[in-house]
Amino acid sequence: MKTIRIYAYFSFGGGPRDCIGNHFALMEGVLVLATIAKRYKLRVASNHHEV
Repeated sequence: MKTIRIYAYFSFGGGPRDCIGNHFALMEGVLVLATIAKRYKLRVASNHHEV
């Protein structure tokens, strides 16, 4: 039976072989979300009822 390494499915790797672009990718994601979010305004739906 083949065993799966502990960090096999982490998106940026893990352990001693951590991805060198990890911090940049996370920072870039925050900047992209902020850029997109500033174009929209959230409002409560008119048919919204509190529970």
